[in-house]
Formats: sequence, structure tokens, C-alpha cells
Amino acid sequence: MSRTALALFSIVGLVLAVPLIGAASTRPYGPPWIAVELPANPLDPATRDAALVIRTYRHDRPESFRLTGTAEGIIRNERRSIPLEFEATGRPGVFRVDQTWPTEGNWLVAVSAGDDATMVIELGGNDGGVNRTSYYGQRATELSVRSIRTMNRKPSRRQITKNLEAIASAAE
Repeated sequence: MSRTALALFSIVGLVLAVPLIGAASTRPYGPPWIAVELPANPLDPATRDAALVIRTYRHDRPESFRLTGTAEGIIRNERRSIPLEFEATGRPGVFRVDQTWPTEGNWLVAVSAGDDATMVIELGGNDGGVNRTSYYGQRATELSVRSIRTMNRKPSRRQITKNLEAIASAAE
């Protein structure tokens, strides 16, 4: 093979290989990460008066995922399950959740990003865990939180019931 043909072959090979290298290095691997912001920033119009602000990441970068979640509660010994609505804020990976569960009873909130990441937030008190406070002259929603746990799978109905019963017995 002549030097010219070898050089041409090498250049063509390099041109074809560069996009593959770039694609391989940008492909996301690993599960998402979920973070919760409490209280929501009352100075940000996109999150003002939200009960929760959920942030999702892949590694160190914000990334939007399809979120699912429920508020699970016990009111007068009756189990309630209320689907959460996640509203995009216009920023990648940032969602607001308004309070759709009653203030009465004991509640926990479970948020999942696919099957790989779930956050369970146990709310305190018999008031649904919600308090209204003021930050810098702005009204804000503040949740009374007992614990926040993350897990790499969705919790079973049995696990949620067990946690709700523990919250209810601690409140009595």
C-alpha cells in the first residue's frame, strides 16, 4: 500500500471514528439522583408557594426525568393515596409539587424517577406536615419533615403502610 493510500485510509478512519467516540462519552450511565428543596424559594416565581421542589440529576448535571409520586396518608384510621402532579419550572431537572393532600392526618410523600431512584419523605404532625411561614417578607410553605430517605427501588405498598403506621403511632 502506498503512503498516499495509507494516509487517506487513516484520515477516513479517523473522521469516521471521532463521532463514535463522542457518542460513547456522552451516553448517560447510572441511575438518576433525586433531591428535594424544602422550603421552596419564595423569591422565585417558578417555585413560590410550592410544597416541594424536586430536583433530578444524572451524575453532576441537572436532567429531566419522568417523575411519578404519591402522597400516602392515614386520616381517622383510613388509608389515603393521592397522586402527585409534577410541574416543570422551565429549568432542566427542576419540578414543583403543590400540596394536594389534606392537612389532616399523617402523611408521607414518595417520589420516583423511573424504577431506579425513589425518595420517601415522612411528614410530621397531624397537620399534614404543612406550616405557613414568612421568609424575607414573602409567604412560604414549609413542610415539617421527620425524615428523608432515598432508595434504589420503588417501595412496596407494605413498606409504605409500615411507615405510615409508625408515623401515626409516634404522633399519638
